[in-house]
Amino acid sequence: MQDLGLWILNDIQWIKTNPMPNFKGTRFNNAQETLIWASKNQKSKFTFHYKSMKAFNDDKQMRSDWYIPICNGGERIKVNGEVFNYQIA
Repeated sequence: MQDLGLWILNDIQWIKTNPMPNFKGTRFNNAQETLIWASKNQKSKFTFHYKSMKAFNDDKQMRSDWYIPICNGGERIKVNGEVFNYQIA
């Protein structure tokens, strides 16, 4: 990303508290995702609401490892008001 001229501001590890299992049992399940926050260059303007994030985190400094469950209920993607379910062929 830096070779493309992007300026990396932060990286976050989303650790899934309820990851989907690997049904074949031949590999580890995908229990984390990496999020990269970057700007077009070092002088790009961006907004980061640090005080809001800190308040959301019981007034503690935010860490780069976020423990959040995957969506598995009404918050899932909806198409025309219906929950979108896809089939793996």
